[in-house]
Amino acid sequence: MIYVAILIFTAFLAIGFFSLVKGINSLVNKYDLLVEFRNRFVAFAVEYFENENLEEKEYHWLLENVDEVNATLGGSATMTYKPPFANYIVKNYELLINLLPEFNSSMGAHRDNVTTAESILTRYIGSMKKRIQKRQKKLRQPIAWLIEGITVALSVPFLLLREFSLLSAGVYNKVRHGKVTRLIAGLIGLISMVDTINVIVTGNSFTIDIVQLLASVFSK
Repeated sequence: MIYVAILIFTAFLAIGFFSLVKGINSLVNKYDLLVEFRNRFVAFAVEYFENENLEEKEYHWLLENVDEVNATLGGSATMTYKPPFANYIVKNYELLINLLPEFNSSMGAHRDNVTTAESILTRYIGSMKKRIQKRQKKLRQPIAWLIEGITVALSVPFLLLREFSLLSAGVYNKVRHGKVTRLIAGLIGLISMVDTINVIVTGNSFTIDIVQLLASVFSK
């Protein structure tokens, strides 16, 4: 009994730790792409406006990566937009997606739009950097490993539904990262930790005792 409880507890810790590491690596990769995209976009725009030169190689690189960058930015890349010199507005306007082709159009790109795009990228990069630092701190907190491991276990049924196209990715992400799931995982983690200590000290698991009691009640 002691070994089973310790094994389950350790498994949750290990799953949580590796899940956190995987999540951090994913964020770092997205962060690196955003930083590279921002730097190359700014250099490209400077060359375009100051030397009136459209660098084809850089232009195509930006086009190839803008969809991924736009997906990472999410709602931050969407805005209510008023075109220069226009008397109307456009809702849910994706600035980066629409801005890049303007560099290669007869009308050309507008400086104000470029400045706004650079501002969006820089602000989001700063926000993502703080998110990465916050998650990196969790790698030094075993309690965070435990909660993350249990959260992963709770999310498995919803992951299977998503894989079989019975649940959308958006709904899955809300469940996976939702406050309710984290709260339930925290409560289970607390009970699991206390029960593991109880097993080590007394050799008995109150969780198993409760399960057996409930099983006997419902079997009658």
